[in-house]
Amino acid sequence: DLAHVGALCVAPTYFHQAAKLLLAGLQALSATDAERVRLCTASCENEKASLARSVGFCYEVTLEGQLQAGLARCDLDILVWSG
Repeated sequence: DLAHVGALCVAPTYFHQAAKLLLAGLQALSATDAERVRLCTASCENEKASLARSVGFCYEVTLEGQLQAGLARCDLDILVWSG
């Protein structure tokens, strides 16, 4: 079996529509063989994580120190949706 990998990006400009866009993407994936969808966000971006949880994503793991903005390092949270 081959793993199918896809990407869906929601640009910051569309954040106010992100839940609707994510739900549409997840609905489209439900019609495929996709078993899991992973979403990555910086640990400090609570609003994005809350939005992801509101459409069915669950926390999976934190990768420490994976992101850097200027001199500051930040953790990367991975959330997962299982169709």
